[in-house]
Amino acid sequence: MDEFKNFTTKISESYGLPFGTLGLIIWIFSFYSNFLLYCNIPPISVWHWGKPYKSQSLFPAFFAFAFIAGPTICTCYFCRQEWILVILALGQLSPWAFKIYTDSFAAIHDNGIRENPPVPKREDFYRKCGGSLSILTGLCGWVGFSALIHKLRNMEHEVNSSIYILYSPLFFMLILIFVKPDDVDPKILSLFKCLATIAHLIGSNIILAEITEIDLGIGNGTGAGSGIASFWLIIVYTLGICLSFVNF
Repeated sequence: MDEFKNFTTKISESYGLPFGTLGLIIWIFSFYSNFLLYCNIPPISVWHWGKPYKSQSLFPAFFAFAFIAGPTICTCYFCRQEWILVILALGQLSPWAFKIYTDSFAAIHDNGIRENPPVPKREDFYRKCGGSLSILTGLCGWVGFSALIHKLRNMEHEVNSSIYILYSPLFFMLILIFVKPDDVDPKILSLFKCLATIAHLIGSNIILAEITEIDLGIGNGTGAGSGIASFWLIIVYTLGICLSFVNF
Protein backbone atom coordinates (compact mmCIF):
# COMPACT_ATOMS: atom_id res chain seq x y z
CA MET A 1 0.00 0.00 0.00
CA ASP A 2 2.87 2.39 0.79
CA GLU A 3 4.40 1.69 -2.63
CA PHE A 4 1.10 2.46 -4.33
CA LYS A 5 0.67 5.68 -2.33
CA ASN A 6 4.23 6.80 -3.13
CA PHE A 7 3.65 6.10 -6.83
CA THR A 8 0.39 8.07 -7.00
CA THR A 9 1.98 10.90 -5.03
CA LYS A 10 4.83 11.00 -7.53
CA ILE A 11 2.32 11.31 -10.38
CA SER A 12 0.34 14.12 -8.78
CA GLU A 13 3.52 15.99 -7.84
CA SER A 14 5.63 15.52 -10.96
CA TYR A 15 3.48 14.66 -13.98
CA GLY A 16 2.85 17.97 -15.76
CA LEU A 17 1.00 16.77 -18.87
CA PRO A 18 -2.79 16.49 -19.24
CA PHE A 19 -4.58 13.33 -18.17
CA GLY A 20 -8.08 12.53 -16.97
CA THR A 21 -10.84 14.70 -18.44
CA LEU A 22 -8.48 17.26 -20.00
CA GLY A 23 -6.38 14.52 -21.54
CA LEU A 24 -9.42 12.87 -23.09
CA ILE A 25 -10.67 16.17 -24.52
CA ILE A 26 -7.29 16.81 -26.16
CA TRP A 27 -7.23 13.22 -27.47
CA ILE A 28 -10.68 13.57 -29.06
CA PHE A 29 -9.64 16.86 -30.67
CA SER A 30 -6.43 15.31 -32.05
CA PHE A 31 -8.16 12.20 -33.38
CA TYR A 32 -10.98 13.97 -35.21
CA SER A 33 -8.69 16.75 -36.44
CA ASN A 34 -6.36 14.21 -38.05
CA PHE A 35 -9.31 12.56 -39.78
CA LEU A 36 -10.66 15.91 -40.99
CA LEU A 37 -7.32 16.64 -42.62
CA TYR A 38 -7.78 13.59 -44.82
CA CYS A 39 -11.13 15.06 -45.89
CA ASN A 40 -9.42 18.40 -46.63
CA ILE A 41 -11.33 20.14 -43.83
CA PRO A 42 -8.59 21.63 -41.62
CA PRO A 43 -10.29 22.05 -38.22
CA ILE A 44 -8.71 25.42 -37.40
CA SER A 45 -7.48 26.75 -40.76
CA VAL A 46 -10.98 27.32 -42.15
CA TRP A 47 -9.59 29.68 -44.81
CA HIS A 48 -8.15 26.60 -46.57
CA TRP A 49 -11.48 24.78 -46.88
CA GLY A 50 -12.31 23.80 -50.44
CA LYS A 51 -8.78 24.48 -51.67
CA PRO A 52 -6.10 21.90 -52.58
CA TYR A 53 -4.61 20.70 -49.30
CA LYS A 54 -1.28 22.23 -48.29
CA SER A 55 0.95 20.74 -45.63
CA GLN A 56 1.81 23.00 -42.72
CA SER A 57 4.63 25.43 -43.38
CA LEU A 58 7.81 24.94 -41.36
CA PHE A 59 7.44 28.13 -39.27
CA PRO A 60 4.21 27.22 -37.41
CA ALA A 61 5.31 23.56 -37.37
CA PHE A 62 8.45 24.55 -35.45
CA PHE A 63 6.50 26.56 -32.88
CA ALA A 64 3.96 23.76 -32.48
CA PHE A 65 6.80 21.32 -31.78
CA ALA A 66 8.39 23.72 -29.27
CA PHE A 67 5.10 24.21 -27.41
CA ILE A 68 4.52 20.45 -27.18
CA ALA A 69 8.10 19.36 -26.52
CA GLY A 70 8.69 21.94 -23.77
CA PRO A 71 6.13 20.59 -21.25
CA THR A 72 7.11 17.04 -22.23
CA ILE A 73 10.81 17.63 -21.49
CA CYS A 74 9.91 19.36 -18.22
CA THR A 75 7.73 16.42 -17.17
CA CYS A 76 10.44 13.90 -18.12
CA TYR A 77 12.93 15.81 -15.96
CA PHE A 78 10.71 15.88 -12.87
CA CYS A 79 9.71 12.22 -13.39
CA ARG A 80 13.24 11.00 -14.17
CA GLN A 81 13.26 8.62 -11.18
CA GLU A 82 10.12 6.83 -12.44
CA TRP A 83 10.83 5.50 -15.94
CA ILE A 84 7.20 4.54 -16.60
CA LEU A 85 6.12 8.16 -16.28
CA VAL A 86 8.96 9.26 -18.58
CA ILE A 87 7.84 6.77 -21.24
CA LEU A 88 4.21 7.86 -20.83
CA ALA A 89 5.25 11.50 -21.26
CA LEU A 90 7.13 10.66 -24.48
CA GLY A 91 3.99 8.85 -25.66
CA GLN A 92 2.14 12.15 -25.34
CA LEU A 93 4.08 13.31 -28.40
CA SER A 94 2.30 10.74 -30.60
CA PRO A 95 -0.67 12.99 -31.62
CA TRP A 96 1.75 15.64 -32.87
CA ALA A 97 3.96 13.07 -34.64
CA PHE A 98 1.01 11.47 -36.40
CA LYS A 99 -0.27 14.88 -37.47
CA ILE A 100 3.05 15.50 -39.23
CA TYR A 101 2.60 12.22 -41.08
CA THR A 102 -1.02 13.08 -41.86
CA ASP A 103 0.10 16.36 -43.40
CA SER A 104 2.23 14.62 -46.00
CA PHE A 105 -0.30 11.89 -46.70
CA ALA A 106 -3.22 14.30 -47.13
CA ALA A 107 -1.23 16.66 -49.37
CA ILE A 108 0.04 13.82 -51.56
CA HIS A 109 -3.41 12.30 -52.07
CA ASP A 110 -5.39 15.53 -52.40
CA ASN A 111 -3.07 16.99 -55.00
CA GLY A 112 -2.63 13.84 -57.03
CA ILE A 113 1.10 13.71 -56.33
CA ARG A 114 0.89 9.93 -56.03
CA GLU A 115 -0.02 9.80 -59.72
CA ASN A 116 2.25 12.71 -60.67
CA PRO A 117 5.60 12.39 -58.88
CA PRO A 118 8.02 13.58 -57.64
CA VAL A 119 6.88 14.31 -54.08
CA PRO A 120 7.79 17.88 -52.96
CA LYS A 121 10.63 18.10 -50.46
CA ARG A 122 8.47 19.29 -47.55
CA GLU A 123 5.91 16.52 -47.99
CA ASP A 124 8.70 13.97 -48.35
CA PHE A 125 10.36 15.25 -45.17
CA TYR A 126 7.06 15.20 -43.27
CA ARG A 127 6.31 11.68 -44.48
CA LYS A 128 9.64 10.28 -43.37
CA CYS A 129 9.94 12.29 -40.17
CA GLY A 130 6.29 11.98 -39.15
CA GLY A 131 6.15 8.28 -39.97
CA SER A 132 9.29 7.48 -37.96
CA LEU A 133 8.28 9.62 -34.99
CA SER A 134 4.75 8.19 -35.01
CA ILE A 135 6.18 4.69 -34.65
CA LEU A 136 8.66 5.70 -31.93
CA THR A 137 6.28 7.81 -29.85
CA GLY A 138 3.44 5.33 -30.38
CA LEU A 139 5.66 2.50 -29.12
CA CYS A 140 6.64 4.62 -26.11
CA GLY A 141 2.98 5.18 -25.33
CA TRP A 142 2.05 1.50 -25.64
CA VAL A 143 5.06 0.35 -23.62
CA GLY A 144 4.31 2.91 -20.91
CA PHE A 145 0.61 2.00 -20.86
CA SER A 146 1.39 -1.73 -20.59
CA ALA A 147 4.08 -1.16 -17.96
CA LEU A 148 1.67 0.99 -15.94
CA ILE A 149 -0.92 -1.80 -15.91
CA HIS A 150 1.76 -4.36 -14.94
CA LYS A 151 3.09 -2.16 -12.15
CA LEU A 152 -0.38 -1.62 -10.70
CA ARG A 153 -1.09 -5.36 -10.84
CA ASN A 154 2.12 -5.99 -8.89
CA MET A 155 0.83 -3.51 -6.33
CA GLU A 156 -2.40 -5.56 -6.18
CA HIS A 157 -4.37 -2.75 -7.80
CA GLU A 158 -6.32 -4.24 -10.68
CA VAL A 159 -7.51 -2.01 -13.51
CA ASN A 160 -10.88 -2.44 -15.18
CA SER A 161 -10.64 -5.34 -17.64
CA SER A 162 -12.51 -3.33 -20.31
CA ILE A 163 -9.39 -1.18 -20.72
CA TYR A 164 -7.75 -4.01 -22.66
CA ILE A 165 -10.06 -3.38 -25.62
CA LEU A 166 -7.80 -0.43 -26.44
CA TYR A 167 -5.24 -2.90 -27.77
CA SER A 168 -7.61 -3.94 -30.60
CA PRO A 169 -6.65 -1.10 -33.05
CA LEU A 170 -2.99 -1.99 -32.54
CA PHE A 171 -3.56 -5.67 -33.31
CA PHE A 172 -5.80 -4.82 -36.27
CA MET A 173 -3.10 -2.55 -37.69
CA LEU A 174 -0.51 -5.31 -37.32
CA ILE A 175 -2.81 -7.65 -39.26
CA LEU A 176 -3.18 -5.07 -42.05
CA ILE A 177 0.60 -4.78 -42.31
CA PHE A 178 0.85 -8.46 -43.20
CA VAL A 179 -2.38 -8.78 -45.20
CA LYS A 180 -1.98 -5.50 -47.15
CA PRO A 181 -5.50 -5.31 -48.63
CA ASP A 182 -5.74 -3.16 -51.76
CA ASP A 183 -9.46 -2.41 -51.53
CA VAL A 184 -9.43 -0.55 -48.19
CA ASP A 185 -10.38 3.11 -48.43
CA PRO A 186 -7.33 5.28 -47.51
CA LYS A 187 -9.48 7.34 -45.13
CA ILE A 188 -10.60 4.22 -43.25
CA LEU A 189 -7.04 2.96 -43.15
CA SER A 190 -5.91 6.32 -41.79
CA LEU A 191 -8.38 5.99 -38.93
CA PHE A 192 -6.85 2.71 -37.83
CA LYS A 193 -3.34 4.09 -38.24
CA CYS A 194 -4.27 7.00 -36.01
CA LEU A 195 -5.91 4.76 -33.41
CA ALA A 196 -2.96 2.37 -33.44
CA THR A 197 -0.66 5.34 -32.79
CA ILE A 198 -2.55 7.29 -30.11
CA ALA A 199 -5.20 4.98 -28.53
CA HIS A 200 -2.85 4.22 -25.63
CA LEU A 201 -3.47 7.78 -24.39
CA ILE A 202 -7.09 6.93 -23.60
CA GLY A 203 -5.99 4.15 -21.28
CA SER A 204 -3.24 6.10 -19.55
CA ASN A 205 -5.52 9.15 -19.12
CA ILE A 206 -8.20 7.02 -17.45
CA ILE A 207 -5.80 5.04 -15.26
CA LEU A 208 -3.81 8.07 -14.07
CA ALA A 209 -7.00 9.92 -13.17
CA GLU A 210 -8.37 6.88 -11.35
CA ILE A 211 -5.34 6.10 -9.20
CA THR A 212 -4.59 9.74 -8.34
CA GLU A 213 -8.28 10.62 -7.87
CA ILE A 214 -7.66 13.76 -9.96
CA ASP A 215 -10.45 13.63 -12.52
CA LEU A 216 -9.64 16.93 -14.23
CA GLY A 217 -6.02 15.98 -14.86
CA ILE A 218 -4.16 18.86 -13.18
CA GLY A 219 -1.65 17.84 -10.51
CA ASN A 220 -1.87 19.21 -6.98
CA GLY A 221 1.60 18.70 -5.55
CA THR A 222 4.96 20.37 -6.13
CA GLY A 223 7.27 20.40 -9.13
CA ALA A 224 5.86 19.94 -12.63
CA GLY A 225 2.64 18.46 -11.26
CA SER A 226 1.87 21.36 -8.91
CA GLY A 227 -1.43 23.10 -9.48
CA ILE A 228 0.06 26.27 -10.98
CA ALA A 229 2.94 24.64 -12.87
CA SER A 230 0.76 21.84 -14.23
CA PHE A 231 -1.89 24.36 -15.30
CA TRP A 232 0.58 26.37 -17.38
CA LEU A 233 2.33 23.30 -18.79
CA ILE A 234 -1.04 21.94 -19.91
CA ILE A 235 -1.97 25.31 -21.44
CA VAL A 236 1.30 25.40 -23.41
CA TYR A 237 0.92 21.75 -24.47
CA THR A 238 -2.69 22.32 -25.59
CA LEU A 239 -1.71 25.43 -27.55
CA GLY A 240 0.97 23.36 -29.23
CA ILE A 241 -1.56 20.70 -30.28
CA CYS A 242 -3.89 23.39 -31.63
CA LEU A 243 -1.04 25.23 -33.37
CA SER A 244 -0.04 22.02 -35.15
CA PHE A 245 -3.34 22.24 -37.09
CA VAL A 246 -2.87 25.91 -38.08
CA ASN A 247 -1.54 26.81 -41.51
CA PHE A 248 -1.30 30.19 -43.23
